[in-house]
Amino acid sequence: MQRKTRRFRCALGCLIAFLASLAPVRAGEEQQRERVLHESFTVPAAGILTVDVPGANIRLDSGNRDQVQIEIWLLAANLEEARETYDTMNIGAAVNGDEISLTGSEGSILASDSDWSIDVFLHVPRDFHVAVRTGDGDIEIGHLDGNVNLRTSGGNIVAERLSGGRVEIATGDGDVQIEEIDAPQVSIESSYGDLRLGKAHSTSEMQLRTTD
Repeated sequence: MQRKTRRFRCALGCLIAFLASLAPVRAGEEQQRERVLHESFTVPAAGILTVDVPGANIRLDSGNRDQVQIEIWLLAANLEEARETYDTMNIGAAVNGDEISLTGSEGSILASDSDWSIDVFLHVPRDFHVAVRTGDGDIEIGHLDGNVNLRTSGGNIVAERLSGGRVEIATGDGDVQIEEIDAPQVSIESSYGDLRLGKAHSTSEMQLRTTD
């Protein structure tokens, strides 16, 4: 009886290990990726970028090029349904003088759209002023020398180096992590998340607040 029990346990353990090894592969195979928008604009120095796309993950880097580049990708188990929802969000870019805006609406919610995401990739000149707002998405920023305003309801905010004149960051349930900051006016707020600040240079005014 003990031998049968051992064999059963061994067989059951091997079956569980086998199924566990298959799970990540199957999950990866279910996800598909598609670029749905790609635009590039030649811009003057110290322009303004405004982003307001509900629910999107925002990734922004910078450089010395006088261009703003925008890419939007969908990641979904069912790309057809994801595209249908994306189309109802009316996401688009517009130019008005030295200001570029990327905006969208909530869109319609499909029954099976919980397994998809919108990823927005942006490249701007380093001295650009940037204002980004999203719903539950995350925001990641590289090195910026312009004014920065970042807001998300439930996502995390991560920044590499912010050295503009004014930095304003706020999230509801997410964490805020900044590697280096050098600005005369800084306001960082998280209602229920953690605040992690690396190197902070002398500033005339810095406000850090969390209510958790």
